[in-house]
Amino acid sequence: MNSKIKKITIDAILLALLIVASKIAIPIGPISLTLQIFAVLVICFTVHPMDTLIILSTYITMGLFGLPVFATAYSGIGYLYVPSFGFIIGFIGMALTMFFIKRQTLIAKNNKYYYVLTALILIAVDYLFGFLYAVLMIKVFMVIDLEISTIQILLKFIVVFIPFDIIKGVIASIVGRRINNSTVLE
Repeated sequence: MNSKIKKITIDAILLALLIVASKIAIPIGPISLTLQIFAVLVICFTVHPMDTLIILSTYITMGLFGLPVFATAYSGIGYLYVPSFGFIIGFIGMALTMFFIKRQTLIAKNNKYYYVLTALILIAVDYLFGFLYAVLMIKVFMVIDLEISTIQILLKFIVVFIPFDIIKGVIASIVGRRINNSTVLE
């Protein structure tokens, strides 16, 4: 198979994985517990950061153009006003962080702890984007008529998800490492 066609096929499969992972949701407050972080981490671990940016940008563009790819029932340009949209923007931050971590170094070291550490760093990047965007939307633009402190935003948008995301990060580290050690993507 032509290597360019194979690369596009792998990217499309990973995009589909992200869409499906977004739809597996358990609502627990203002944000649903999904497998998005897991899928984004697997994407970050298994393809070049530029391909990761393409996959994630395509996902975001699809959702903003109205295709129902996000975790909630909402889509379209109005999703920009949803306080949790910052976590989706954070996916791009995660991909950009992989440029600095250098996926090739990660693969070369082939150390499970390095994978887990990378997953935790990427999750922290997503949390930063998500938290800052939520604060901006709720406290500055007041898209929700709700009196909520910044600490409450931190608790409801971040802290409650930390245990679940650590578990997803560890599992994504195992999956990503195994894929990189296999001949699946060659």
